[in-house]
Amino acid sequence: MSASRPQPRPGVLAIEAYVPGKSSAPGVAKVFKLSSNESPLGPSPRAIEAYRKAIARAPHQALAVRASM
Repeated sequence: MSASRPQPRPGVLAIEAYVPGKSSAPGVAKVFKLSSNESPLGPSPRAIEAYRKAIARAPHQALAVRASM
């Protein structure tokens, strides 16, 4: 029995390979690259609220949490 190899959908192999550290966008002079865990908008309101609730439950740990940021 011979197993057939999976074949990519048409056009998938025509996509340019990802090159780490290089970014460009048509019509943009300078691209600011963010890591996957960064946002140009800052933390979400839900994240801020979760942080406030966490330090309210354990205020003695608030300084350690802030220092780690």
